[in-house]
Amino acid sequence: IRKENKIMKKEIYLVTGAAGFLGSNVCRLLSERGKRVRGLVLNGDPAEKYVPKGIEIVHGDLLDEASLERFFTTDEDDEVYVIHCASIVWVKVEANPKVHAVNVDGTANIIDQCLRHRVRKLVYISSIGAIPELPAGQKIKETDHFSPDDGLIGYYSKTKAEASQLVMDALKQHPEFD
Repeated sequence: IRKENKIMKKEIYLVTGAAGFLGSNVCRLLSERGKRVRGLVLNGDPAEKYVPKGIEIVHGDLLDEASLERFFTTDEDDEVYVIHCASIVWVKVEANPKVHAVNVDGTANIIDQCLRHRVRKLVYISSIGAIPELPAGQKIKETDHFSPDDGLIGYYSKTKAEASQLVMDALKQHPEFD
């Protein structure tokens, strides 16, 4: 499509965790706005039924590079936006290797794919749990540094802090990354 001698790019939104509560609602809202949406869904996920109709589904895993490559491969003239909603919520305090793998390593894989492909913008969904709690009555504030060792409560919070810092580090190391 040409407009005033410029090639107009087609937008596509890639949403991880598209079968989850947040991801399926993000997909629905984008779809209602007429956006083209592709969702990453675990193969065999019974929650796939919550992905809104009209969403292109790619079965894959944050920990599988081949499936992420399929998920990120778009037309050359696409303007790609990634919304990374996928994670495992873990309410227990003790460490869980799968939670770490998905929440931290999976986020690292998404960052790598964003840098490798022509991604216009990455929206990373973190958690309030990634910000240290303060004594009662004190307001918490956004931070520009996240650490799993900052007195966070619960293992999920620690993994989200670690993943959030990966995103912040990528921003510093790659000024073109948005």
